[in-house]
Amino acid sequence: MPVTRDSLILRITQGGDPLSWEEFFSIYQPFLYGVVKRWGIKDQDASDIVQDVFVTLIRALPQFEYQSEKGRFRGWLKTVVQNITIDWLRRRGRSREVSLNEQQTSTKLMTNDVEWDSAYRLQVLRFALQRTQ
Repeated sequence: MPVTRDSLILRITQGGDPLSWEEFFSIYQPFLYGVVKRWGIKDQDASDIVQDVFVTLIRALPQFEYQSEKGRFRGWLKTVVQNITIDWLRRRGRSREVSLNEQQTSTKLMTNDVEWDSAYRLQVLRFALQRTQ
């Protein structure tokens, strides 16, 4: 199972040079967008949620202490994405009537680690294929 490279996480958490952030973004942006879309969120809204996730990551990662023995980075990231999506759905619900699809989304957020990991593996494969071309 592919894992997020410790060296990439370390570079990002220690200030992150532009190339490290670019690599991180190129791996995780399509992955997160695809996950949020699978939760039933529309295109523009999914883009907004992913943007909120990256704003949160930019703020949180410099203080993040990665310890692989305590769990995977993707597990922490999954929690961040779920929380931001739930918050987004709540805010949206306060500002207008929420559609039945969005109500169902908040209850079906991807809690299945196998599905989350499968989506990540697919994105890693896509990224690797792009780099080899």
